[in-house]
Amino acid sequence: MEKRKRETVVELVPVGHGDKAIKAITGTPPAQFITSKLHDRSGTKKRTPTFLDGLKRSVTANPGTPMSVLAKKRNVSRATVSRAVKELNIISYKRSQAHLLTGKMKEVILRRCKKVLNSLQSGTSPPLKFFSDEKIFTVDRSSNRQNSRWLAKKEVPKSFRTKNPASVMVLGVVSTAGDAGDKINIDVYLGVLKEVFKPWMDEKASGDVYNSAPAHKAPFRPHCC
Repeated sequence: MEKRKRETVVELVPVGHGDKAIKAITGTPPAQFITSKLHDRSGTKKRTPTFLDGLKRSVTANPGTPMSVLAKKRNVSRATVSRAVKELNIISYKRSQAHLLTGKMKEVILRRCKKVLNSLQSGTSPPLKFFSDEKIFTVDRSSNRQNSRWLAKKEVPKSFRTKNPASVMVLGVVSTAGDAGDKINIDVYLGVLKEVFKPWMDEKASGDVYNSAPAHKAPFRPHCC
């Protein structure tokens, strides 16, 4: 009887019956037999010259297409596409991000930097300087450095982002006074705002308006000022 069941299973598998169908016909639990598709183990059947040429055209047309998408369109595994890309001498790079600076913006930045350096070298610079920068929460096209790869042989274009899509001001303080190497946390940051920055603003820049500085939009401002 067991031999007959085995022979029945062997006959049912080639005609496309799955585990559930075989169990219903023979009454044999799937745990007692294993079905698998036979495939070419040489690893070169699908990576034919025609396949490689088509893949190369797709990569050239859109280097940012994920290899999983390329594999799905060709009904092959991602590993097959990965090996094919390697055969084409193409490397999957991470795309670095950079600010999109216009020529005018570069000129302004250069002029301001030279002014700061001249002030420091001449000795006319005050002992306490404040510099502000912005933490950018971008609404541009998202780009994940790990997963958004770029298939190319050498040159990788940068993924640009605009300057002010949406932002929140973060204060950076540079001074000749104070201890070097101190770690900054929220308490130290608020202490600098209340004990150093605000008194300096009241004395040196009272009434001035720069980048809406008197109207900081930080939620904790009423509590620290």
